Amino acid sequence: MADEIPTVQILDKENYFSQALVPLPNALPYAPLPPSSLRLRTSVLSLTVNNFTYAALGTVLKWWDVHPLPPSTPAPYNDSAKYGRISAWGYAEVLDSTVPSIPAGSHVWGYVPLGTLPEDLSVKLHPEISDQIFVTSAHRQHVMPIYNRYFVYLPSTPRGPEIAQKTAGVAYDAALRV
Repeated sequence: MADEIPTVQILDKENYFSQALVPLPNALPYAPLPPSSLRLRTSVLSLTVNNFTYAALGTVLKWWDVHPLPPSTPAPYNDSAKYGRISAWGYAEVLDSTVPSIPAGSHVWGYVPLGTLPEDLSVKLHPEISDQIFVTSAHRQHVMPIYNRYFVYLPSTPRGPEIAQKTAGVAYDAALRV
């Protein structure tokens, strides 16, 4: 898994029905994880008509900026004026963590990118709700707070093993939790 070549979905911003699944061999190896950060990889997501809304309004609401094109994106897809990535609601596995209360093997539910490329996010714990975190990464602070709130599922919680097994209930939950 550590040397698996990650892939991302990239869309043409003007014609978002035109997409490519782009392998990123130059994304490896991953950089060390900064403090207060999680390295997440999407594991279960929901694709709905709403995903087209993220593309259609991506420029106006800055949704194209939530998951920027990785630095290792090859030409021609590395042109962020023309190409971008959209998101979906779903679960991501915590591959690595510098947050002591959220170990690797945990999962989060929230606004996740399409593809297998891990995403590093700076986070802070919710001050009052123990199973929620907020994304503090600078490139995401312009979107509504709902897009920066994630629910945390530790491996030891009842839901943790279900998410890891990607049960049918987890798939429905990915689509309907919002």
